[in-house]
Amino acid sequence: MFYFNEGTLDISSEWQDRSIILLSHPSQLNISISRDELPLGMTFSEFAEDQFKMVSRQLKGYEEIHRKPIKVDGYDAVMSEFKWDSPEGRLHQVSTVINLPIHPTIITVSSHKPLTEGQKEYLLKLVQSFKARNVK
Repeated sequence: MFYFNEGTLDISSEWQDRSIILLSHPSQLNISISRDELPLGMTFSEFAEDQFKMVSRQLKGYEEIHRKPIKVDGYDAVMSEFKWDSPEGRLHQVSTVINLPIHPTIITVSSHKPLTEGQKEYLLKLVQSFKARNVK
């Protein structure tokens, strides 16, 4: 059974949820939430490192500003702030990979303007407000 806001689908477990949730704010900040699968035998630390390496290779003009381990709802997570050159101009992002038991979850905040220290603090609190459900 696959659950989403609008309802459910009666589908087999072979189907994987690859959906992306996108939230936007009038201030032109966007939040995307996506899920991935932890490859067999890979640790969460290896997975998070691999994710950020992949992003760095795929994004033109990629510059990581900083990366740090954090906790989100008691789960290990890695947060990275970076910027890159999108087709619409310079994009500033903060991406957090969370080690949920069912699958790694990635929350990314995006802005076309540089983030102020106040915005970064607000966004850290916002990401850390995440509460996992149905994870066992």
